[in-house]
Amino acid sequence: MHQPATIHGVPDDECYSFGNSTCTSPDSPCSRPPSPNPNGAPPSHPPRHRYAEPPFNRVDADVILTSSDNIDFFLHTAVFELASPALKQVALRNLQINSVAEVKRYHGQELPVYQVSEDSATLDYILRHLYPTEAPKMDDLDFDFAANVFAAAQKYEIGFIKEAMFNWLLGKFYTNGLNMMGTFALSCQKGIEPVAREIAKEIRCNIADFRGISEFLDFEWMDDITAGQYYRLICYLENSSLSNTLSPPPPTFIHERRHAPFIFPEALLPKLPASDLYNDSQHDIVVESREGVSHRAHRVVLTKASPKFKHLERVFPYAHIPSTKVHEEDNTTKALLALCYSSFELKIDDLEFLHNLMQIARKYEITNAIERMRGVFLTLAEKRRGPIDLVRSFCRAVMYGWDQETGIIANWIIEAEDLIHIQGIPLPVIPEMDEIPARKFAKLLRHLYLKGLGRPDPRRQGPSSHAVVPTRRSAGSVEDSEIPRK
Repeated sequence: MHQPATIHGVPDDECYSFGNSTCTSPDSPCSRPPSPNPNGAPPSHPPRHRYAEPPFNRVDADVILTSSDNIDFFLHTAVFELASPALKQVALRNLQINSVAEVKRYHGQELPVYQVSEDSATLDYILRHLYPTEAPKMDDLDFDFAANVFAAAQKYEIGFIKEAMFNWLLGKFYTNGLNMMGTFALSCQKGIEPVAREIAKEIRCNIADFRGISEFLDFEWMDDITAGQYYRLICYLENSSLSNTLSPPPPTFIHERRHAPFIFPEALLPKLPASDLYNDSQHDIVVESREGVSHRAHRVVLTKASPKFKHLERVFPYAHIPSTKVHEEDNTTKALLALCYSSFELKIDDLEFLHNLMQIARKYEITNAIERMRGVFLTLAEKRRGPIDLVRSFCRAVMYGWDQETGIIANWIIEAEDLIHIQGIPLPVIPEMDEIPARKFAKLLRHLYLKGLGRPDPRRQGPSSHAVVPTRRSAGSVEDSEIPRK
């Protein structure tokens, strides 16, 4: 594997200045003592920053990129901007996020510093391909590192490195005889969409007659990919098999979901009880939302409802009452307090309201609220028995870790005749599939597949048509599967 950059010492005139902290460089001549902390706590020091290997520590550098493992790369904007227009935007993005870029003194001049998400090994490997220096060899790479380089090259729009890593990854698959499903799973896990698409075509080419879920029920990497990634592969293989052509894979298998901070929907606020329950004059703690809105509360109620509140308390310098800050916007904070005070009084009458409350209850470990919602989950799910509703309820039961409910809803899906499509792909694709691992979902699919074996498909001809008709119990009951059911 490519080795991380060797770290060199700090130049003689380097002085890392971070406000009241001492210099973090061990070789720096700076000996200024730290200023006392007004709260009496020991001074906090930022992580030690180190220098990358030449040529990324030249004195004529005009910008610094800091890797995720705190290695400083002293670079020349003219070099990497020509090779990667996207790298030029790194500074702009950091300025937008942080308002002011950090500045470090280096050989008498102040240089802007920008943090990147890549580690030093990945950054070093890419930069050596951009600089007029000997490019690193590819012989000793491994799949994980090559995947990281590919992702970075894709992010920074460095086409020739992206193409080289793509060819290396596929070449590794062909020459080493790597397991096709394993390579597909790793490609999805690492976000390498082009490799996932190519491997999907290879899987299709190696299947004379795709016979559905049973051929891919279980494999070593089932817990490393999502149900959505797995199901999109199955749909592609089935559709290609039916048409007897090598059709192109779908635009994406990966569907990477960018998780935005959860915000409790404003439309659901009227369902919450009035704030009078906790916002009274007898409060002994203030809960402040992310926007700075204060809510009066009672410490004994909060600490009993959620263990998270035992570690959040602090005292504002301008007030005598204890106050705690939560990293939630105000609507979510209101829902959080409602769960702490009145989880058993909430009227939970639909699944979307329940799901939004569960997001908060799980994060803050509000056990009473979770058990309250578990008690009504099946009742609400049974009222919505359409195909999409059932699949969504199944995925959410898996997300919540409710095994008994997962098994019951799986049986509802199996019994729903209108879910069986003639082409053998019975379930609608929904976003929740990308929130759960593939294994339990694959077991559900296999039961649906076996149930539909007795249905003739007019698009299949001759001996390739499925002729095995299992009994109703052996094929259609989750009791015989590995989907847990108490």
